[in-house]
Amino acid sequence: MQTLVAARGQRIVISAEMFRRGTQMDHRIQVVCSELKRCPGSSVRISDLAKSVNLSPSRLRHLFKAEMDESIGQYRKGARLKTAEVLLRTTLLSVKEITHQIGLGSDSHFTHDFKEAFGLSPTRYRARCLESSGSMFLSKGSQSGQRKAKLD
Repeated sequence: MQTLVAARGQRIVISAEMFRRGTQMDHRIQVVCSELKRCPGSSVRISDLAKSVNLSPSRLRHLFKAEMDESIGQYRKGARLKTAEVLLRTTLLSVKEITHQIGLGSDSHFTHDFKEAFGLSPTRYRARCLESSGSMFLSKGSQSGQRKAKLD
């Protein structure tokens, strides 16, 4: 992977997803993807994303869908769920704390979406990761204090 610095000092990480059908992705879409991945818990508005790449919101939606084969909302949801999956595997944050960190307000909504994406509830996913690793050690990353994980 390579990192580029774009206009306005935004960093863009070039990865396999940024290339489709042998052609490089539109630079403006790279900036939007980078921003959505950088802050999965933020609720940045599409109008703000569009302004940052000098497009109208409707044009950004159209270009994004054409480049990524999914809507901005679907992409944001996927980025949030990938972040949650990493946090479940690598931290002792509770499901509630992870829900908050990825920018969702409802634990039940998060649990439903996570189960749909990964086939297991967040609690069962963490338990399965612990079983397969053979280790009970996870890094402590809780902002509300250092404590053991609660498995719902």
